[in-house]
Formats: sequence, C-alpha cells, structure tokens
Amino acid sequence: MAPRTTDPVQGRHAWAMADHFALSLGFLDNGFDFFHPQTYCLNPQFAPEKARKKSTAYWSVFPKSPKGITAVDFPIHAYIVAGLMKLLDTRSPAIYRMYMLLLSLVGLFYLFKTILLATRSFAKGLFVILFVLLAPTYGYYAVGFLPSAAALALLFIAAYHFTNYLKTNRFQSYLFALLLITLAALTRLPFLIYLLGLFCSYGFKAVWQKKGFVKELVGASIGIGAVLLYFVYNKVVLSANYGSNFLNYPLPPTSLKDFSEVLCGTLYYESWRYLTLVHYLFLGLLVVFVLKNRVQISIPQKHQFAIGFLGIVTLGMSCYALLMGRQFVAHDYYILDTFFPILVFWLVSFASWEKKVKLQNRKKQLLLMGVLAFALNRLVFAYGYEARETSPLEKTRRNFENSHEILDSLQVSKHAKMLLLDAYSPNLAFIGMQRSGFCVMQPSSENLQRALSWQYDYIVTQNFSYREKVLQNCPEFEEGTTVYFSNDKFTIHLKK
Repeated sequence: MAPRTTDPVQGRHAWAMADHFALSLGFLDNGFDFFHPQTYCLNPQFAPEKARKKSTAYWSVFPKSPKGITAVDFPIHAYIVAGLMKLLDTRSPAIYRMYMLLLSLVGLFYLFKTILLATRSFAKGLFVILFVLLAPTYGYYAVGFLPSAAALALLFIAAYHFTNYLKTNRFQSYLFALLLITLAALTRLPFLIYLLGLFCSYGFKAVWQKKGFVKELVGASIGIGAVLLYFVYNKVVLSANYGSNFLNYPLPPTSLKDFSEVLCGTLYYESWRYLTLVHYLFLGLLVVFVLKNRVQISIPQKHQFAIGFLGIVTLGMSCYALLMGRQFVAHDYYILDTFFPILVFWLVSFASWEKKVKLQNRKKQLLLMGVLAFALNRLVFAYGYEARETSPLEKTRRNFENSHEILDSLQVSKHAKMLLLDAYSPNLAFIGMQRSGFCVMQPSSENLQRALSWQYDYIVTQNFSYREKVLQNCPEFEEGTTVYFSNDKFTIHLKK
C-alpha cells in the first residue's frame, strides 16, 4: 500500500521529493533559519525576479549571491524533521518517512473519530478509512516527502474538531479546527479554500439569520490573514531575491481545446493512480443509489450548514484545479490538495445523514471489495510508483548514493561548489554528494556554454549520459577540462 520507511528518496516524483528532503538538510546546514529555507541547488529553477539578467529559461540564471535559498510554502514539516534529525544525530530520509507516516496515521485516526462522531457507526468509519488507505496515490505519499500528505493529515484532524464544534457549539473546538486548517493552508496554499469556505459560510449564515457570528468570522479572517501574510513574504522577499525551486504561479489551460486535452490527459495518465477500479465501482454504485432514491432522500436541517460549506469548498477547489490545470496531467499528488479530501468529506457527510445504507448487512460483499482493492492497490503501486532501475532518475540516485564518501576521500571541501551537467534531479544528486552546486537540466550547447562560464570548483558528469548529452552538444568540453576523478558511475572534471 505504501513505500517502506527505510526506502531512500526514489520512485515516482523522486525529483520533487528530493527537493523537500533537501529543505530539511538545508535547515541542518543553515542553523535552523526558518525564514531562509534552502536546498543544495544554487541556481533555482525559477529565477529571482530581481536577477541581473532576466531569463524565462529554467535554471539559467547565476544568482548574485548563490546560497540555495528558495521560496517555498511554509516549510514547517521540513523544519520539524530537521529538528528530529538533529536530535537523533542522523541525516537519514527514514526520519522524514517515519514523521510523515505517523502524521498520516494520526490524521486517519481523527478521520475515523469524525465518522464515529457523525454517524455512531463503526462499520461506516472503518469503510471510509479503508477507502482512503487503499487509494494508491494517498498510500504512496503518506510515507513520502511532499507536504500535500502532511497538510491532508492536518485537515483530517481539523475535520474532527469542526464536527465536534457543530455538535457541541464549544468554541474551543472551532479554534482548534481553525489552527489546523491554517497550518495546512500555510504548507499547501490550496487548503486556504477551506478557510475561505468557513468565512463565506458563516457570512451567508449571518446575513440569512440576521446574527453576528462575529467570533467565527474573525477567527476565519485571522487564519486567512496569516496565510496571505506568509504568501506575501514568500513572493516579495524570497522569490524576488532568491528565486524558487518550487512552482509558484498558475498554469491554466489556454483554450477550450487545451482544457479538453488537459482533462483527457489527466484521466488517461493519472486517474488510474488516484483510486483503484474497486473505488470507482463503489462511487458509480453510490451515484446510481442517489439517483434512484433522490425523491426519498432529504437532508436533515442540522446537516445543511455542513453541506453548504462543502459545496462552497468544492466550487473553490474546482476553480483552483482550473488555475493549475496543466499540472494535473503529470502530477498525481495535486489530487491530494484538491478533490481527494473533498470526496472523502462528501462520503462522510453522506454517511452521517443517509440511514438506508446498512453496511452490517453487506459484510461478505465489503470483504470481497476490500481484498480486490488491496490487490489492485499493489498492482497500481508496482506499475505506477515503484522505481525503475533503467530510468535516468533512478540511475542518477544510484550513481550518487553515498558519493560524499568519495568526495571526502578526495579532500573535496564541504563548501565546494559543484557544477552538475545533465542533472536529472539536482537535489537528488547533491544530497548524495552532501555538497551544494549548480545544475544543467537540459544540456543544450547554449546551456552548457552558459553554465561553464559560472563560478564553481568542480564539474561533475554522469557516465551513462556523458557522450550523448554533454560531449555531443559541447565537443570542445574535453579541451577545456581535465579529469580529476572517475569511476563507473560519474566523473569529476577540473576546468583548465
């Protein structure tokens, strides 16, 4: 269902996961300076807005003062993991995976408590938890490095406190929910929509019932303000001065044709990773059930506020998904920020007010569905998430795994700046070297010539791609360099 906690940074989207793991290592190296997060990559993917030479090409700008500092959503989870690594005196990625696993389990525990609170049904609670746990995309990233799964766990915990508030009217529970949703939104911006949903819901309720709901509106406003304040800092200070290794602008479809291609591409390439066929079969049967019983179905008045809130959030997430549409085609984890939690909350809501569904009478069918979902989960994981030894990304990871020991033996300074040519994942390679450096992701003649003019100490190439990607595009490379070290994986060069 998920990777092992002992696995290195590998598999699908190892590139992105390495970037986030590098943030934790960066906090260890920068003295835990929270407001200047850094990775090992010194030339950011997205150039600083104040760069001396404006360029739209990725990784093409040599920073004025290369430190690896990067704009990124509130990196609280990377910071906590760095603290744990410091405490345990280790730099192992297992600490990050263990942290994510424990946080995800806590999130699932509170989601289960939410369902019990809303339905008083152990069977319904267990069903929803298995629905979530057996979703391949969720299972993979719940033991990974991306903040999407961590933010989702905080949202599940918040759901319990918010449900408790709706039942007991204890304002303390509302404050807990606000705090957790705010933390989720700080770490993944789309979760801001839940805060906006709360503000709009209580705003509409105040107008409809001609009551103030001042405390609820003020609380939601403070949460929204906190997220926007960090967003401004991220853009005005970090992105403007240092650039970013993380996407920080919209990528909407540019036309109706583009939208249809994005939608079809997402369904074709990613939807089979989101959920198993059993999940989709269940959702299809649920839709049929609702359509057949639409006349008899009535939503109790006490649930109408929660339904309205979910409706507003669903609309907001749909707008966000449209803004980031082109990312969905190749980035499955975007579903964890958008429609996956919404789907789970709609299931919980449906289970709380629909009394006709008796899961206790469907034990054999549910057991069969669970076994099939597990088998399909393993199949999806094997074909959709496991690392491929022949992929350039996995070759890069293996080539530089523990390469810092070689560099140490060669007395290469810990502060040396490396220039990695044809880097399939810059931070993945630099993590192995335990050195910072510059990368050339697309080794065209122009990009190679530009990078070779930068200020660095050593040039690093990978043997499997050297002749095809470097030498072919820059035939004069060997004339201007000498080999300092070489093995069967990579070569270190010095500039003459």
